[in-house]
Amino acid sequence: MKSYILPFLILLILPSCNSEQGNPLQLKNRFVSPERTITKSYINYIEAINSSGIPVSSCQENVDQNHKLIIARKFQTDKDLQYFPATLWQLYAIDGNSKWKSIAESLNEIIQMPDVACQSGNGELIHNAFLTQYRITGDRRYYKSLIESLNQQISASESANHLGFNFESGVEIPIDKLLDNDLLLFTYRETGDPIYRKLAIAQSEQIYRIHFQNNLSDNLFYGLANGGELPGNMALENLESKDLYNLSLSFYGFTILFNELGDDRYGEIAFKLARLFTSVLEGDHMTVMENLDLTSKTLICLAMSGLSKSSDANSNYDATSEKIFKSLLSDLDLLPNADDYQYSFRMYYYLFGCLNLG
Repeated sequence: MKSYILPFLILLILPSCNSEQGNPLQLKNRFVSPERTITKSYINYIEAINSSGIPVSSCQENVDQNHKLIIARKFQTDKDLQYFPATLWQLYAIDGNSKWKSIAESLNEIIQMPDVACQSGNGELIHNAFLTQYRITGDRRYYKSLIESLNQQISASESANHLGFNFESGVEIPIDKLLDNDLLLFTYRETGDPIYRKLAIAQSEQIYRIHFQNNLSDNLFYGLANGGELPGNMALENLESKDLYNLSLSFYGFTILFNELGDDRYGEIAFKLARLFTSVLEGDHMTVMENLDLTSKTLICLAMSGLSKSSDANSNYDATSEKIFKSLLSDLDLLPNADDYQYSFRMYYYLFGCLNLG
């Protein structure tokens, strides 16, 4: 980010910290006054990446077409940056400051350009570019963009024969596709069209079969699905950051599906993962904790919160979710820097999601 951008960001951001404007939403926040801590950390992060070449100072109302194209290219190539506008909407939901709303709207206009919005196979982009905005504002423009982008993504997958979700077909669905469950099930509830629900189930079923039922991914995953006991200390200590991320993501995605369907297979995995992460977070697993990055912890927090809504849930899940959230706030007290991979727009997007905004 060029040097002239930092003063612009400071002018944009700092007044919002003490905003006295009313909150545009009724936040459903269970936690105790975390907004200031999260916002301060996020501002520190933006300042820390001020040399990364992002033309944020051009993202104002009436931005000219040339700068729109520059920013559009950035959004196309920088997957992490694609979460930036959504985090500004989330900040607007927290403190009601119209400056967040103004710049977020300008960025969303760029995201809605066809070459950016219609990237095939990117459900996460649709989620953070349109679903979050629609939930926060109720603006039907974002709903329209959500439906159009999601339908184009599904059509592109059909054309590429990527929707043949039978195990024998050999189509391997990456675990990250579990993040589409919230988007697909939300769209199903809004439209009543069963195709979205069927797609969420089909993708999750294939992921379950490959990684948990047929032992093609990892013995730990297979053991969680088929064994009665949690893995021992040695198995836990051998887990790398990517393993823990995949387990965290599975916990979150299967919890959403279990709450929607009541399917005991997904519930069994979700409850086992809840026990696993509770033992890690409350036990003496230093190596595991060192490999558990902030995004993984945030997904665990979201999953614990979601699992607490199940009628089969242990009453401690809500309390565990809050403990994890407080732990995340403690982690954020450390000043982030541009080289720390744990800090990212994506991480803050999911962290703000723990506040149940919109």
